[in-house]
Amino acid sequence: AAVQQKRAWLLMKPKKIAIVGGGSSGWMAAAYLDAALNRRGNKLVEICLVESPDVPRIGVGEATVPSINHILSVIGIDEFEFLKRVDGTFKQAIKYVNWGNNDGSQYYHPFNRVRTNPIDRGGLNWLMSDRSTPFAHTVSAQPAICDANLSPLMAGPWDFGPPLTYAFHLNALKFADYLCEIATARGVKHIIDHVTDVEVTEQGAIAAVKTREGLRVEADLFIDCTGFSALLIGKALGVDWVDCSQWLLCDRAVTMHIPYEHHYPGRVRPYTTATALSAGWTWDIPLQDKRSLGYVHSSAFLSEDQAESELKKFEGAHADGLETRLVPFRVGHRAK
Repeated sequence: AAVQQKRAWLLMKPKKIAIVGGGSSGWMAAAYLDAALNRRGNKLVEICLVESPDVPRIGVGEATVPSINHILSVIGIDEFEFLKRVDGTFKQAIKYVNWGNNDGSQYYHPFNRVRTNPIDRGGLNWLMSDRSTPFAHTVSAQPAICDANLSPLMAGPWDFGPPLTYAFHLNALKFADYLCEIATARGVKHIIDHVTDVEVTEQGAIAAVKTREGLRVEADLFIDCTGFSALLIGKALGVDWVDCSQWLLCDRAVTMHIPYEHHYPGRVRPYTTATALSAGWTWDIPLQDKRSLGYVHSSAFLSEDQAESELKKFEGAHADGLETRLVPFRVGHRAK
């Protein structure tokens, strides 16, 4: 009976998933769900992604966290090929600079740490020491590896004890294109069209989305990857926005790319650098061909011109003449 029930379940009409919005978020959702639900030849879901040709993608350099490895593993992406396709570099820590009352101090948040016994007394042991060695250096080898500008992997066989935990820096636009290539080759339907209307039932559920070219896309599950516009969750369903700006003051970023042929700093750091400035902080993300910088700041304290000027002064004279872009954002979350 159990076998018959499973066979009947496999022969059921596939459920439908519609993802509205592309970019890295949309294509991660599409490629991951397809790999997780349609593996071993079982077509359990039909997935389509509707991507507007009118909405520009936000293409800044991205710094991921270690959970990206789970996503790549489920999708079945080879790490070496991935790094080539997305201009990727390793990220094994975040280095915080100048966050101690503008005093030039720095510390690491490493992704890997050593626990010598089941009960973690690393913090207590450090507090009871003379604290001459930074805390991160006492619980992880990665700060020293970062200072030496080394990779979290070895070129040959690994002989360094337990493997180190790491993530990646990547070009978000190239990552989205790579995932699109993988997902569509496996059967995910890609609709390039602009959503003009969202049908909502009396019960408050989305029934379908309509496009400019006359398509009506139905699904059992809709996933909103439209970013700041929140086309489904915000405009169609009216889910409340919970504002957090009274606690998190930064509400925009000035971004800039520095190609290595324009200026090469002499190294590609295996970590992300976060440096505090007058009204916020900068990210410094090294890719294979350029560095991506962004100054996350508060518009209540800096004008756009002031923020751009401070970012370029922070980077140096070689940043003069480079194009910048302003990315405004709201700080908060949906109520549900």
